[in-house]
Amino acid sequence: MLNNEFLKQLTILYVEDEDIAREQFAKSLRRLFKTVILGVNGEDGYNKFQVARLESQTIDLILSDINMPKMNGIEMLEKIRKLDENIPVMFTTARTETEYLQKAIELKVNHYALKPINLDDIVSRIQKVCEKQYFQTIIDSKNNELKNYLTIINNVAAIFKINEKGEVIFINDLLCDLFSEKEENLLGKNFKELFHPELLKGFTEEIWSTITTDKTWNGDIRYENHLKESFYIRSTVFKIVQDNGIEYISVGFLSTQDVEKKREFHKNVILSISNKNKEVSKSKNELEGLYEENQILKENSHLFNENIKKYQEKISFLKNQIKYNEKELASVDERIEKKIAMRKDAKDILALEVTKLKKDNRLLLTKNDELEISDMNRLKEIEKLKDEIIQKEKRIEAVSDILEHRESQLRKLDPSSLT
Repeated sequence: MLNNEFLKQLTILYVEDEDIAREQFAKSLRRLFKTVILGVNGEDGYNKFQVARLESQTIDLILSDINMPKMNGIEMLEKIRKLDENIPVMFTTARTETEYLQKAIELKVNHYALKPINLDDIVSRIQKVCEKQYFQTIIDSKNNELKNYLTIINNVAAIFKINEKGEVIFINDLLCDLFSEKEENLLGKNFKELFHPELLKGFTEEIWSTITTDKTWNGDIRYENHLKESFYIRSTVFKIVQDNGIEYISVGFLSTQDVEKKREFHKNVILSISNKNKEVSKSKNELEGLYEENQILKENSHLFNENIKKYQEKISFLKNQIKYNEKELASVDERIEKKIAMRKDAKDILALEVTKLKKDNRLLLTKNDELEISDMNRLKEIEKLKDEIIQKEKRIEAVSDILEHRESQLRKLDPSSLT
């Protein structure tokens, strides 16, 4: 979940050489962050970072492209790291540039995002990185503050530290003087050996059980040095968390009238140290949580790198496939060109055939017209012949009639002439 209040306190240096992409993404960033400083290339980004340092303007994170003119993102970060070793940096890129990955790790790059950038994802990562940096700054500040407190009271208070086994791992000069011993003779002893032998066993167990349950123990402790001299120290014993483990510290003042005022003066200091220590412990726990998140991110980075390798292998396979397909296409193009040439030749032949057929058709049409004329003439002749035949048939009929009439007349005149 985004912490908008926290994000509004951050200043981002955003470096991108593509004008449209830079301006569009910067609009989204400005809605979320306090200040967004823009750089148009690596050289400009480095100059903007220098100007911010000269003007005492804190830049909380750098978000930059890798491939840029004049100076790329890696070269820019190399220069910035000479001025600031700890500022968080995130790189963006349009492709998986594995040749930069090792160098980016050496330059302590926090994240590596592929374009197009997912705003929600990149802002979430910026928040995590900056929160980790913020908590680490608080822890460092409180540790320094604690060291300053210890330095102040070291001269007037009796201080010793023990580890989780109860062994003395530090003892200051004042307490060494009270024991009349050198530091090396007291280091490594169990803290119970410092107490007066007449102290009840339950007393030391009470102190140990109290401080090992994250509580603070307060009271007077009786000690005895090697000269059998006793002295009392009004002590406060509490737990502290260090990078190398858990420790317990005892801070106290001699319980004498001469130091009573000093003890009262430093009472508030001790309580303040205890409270500061609790804050440091809380911050340490928060840092551990962030460290675990960082480990998860590293594991995800490993998986990301494996995916990059797989994608590169796939890309290599696809490139080879493309080359093969290009050769096949070239072969197909050649065959198509041959077919086109053959079809062109066939087309030319067909055109000649069509021209010849058209010519023959015209001849046929001419002959057809001639035949039609001839047929019409013949039809006219046939009609004329038909008329002549009809006329002749009529004549024949007339002649037949005449003959029959003559025969009839002859029969009448001489019937025997016709037999």
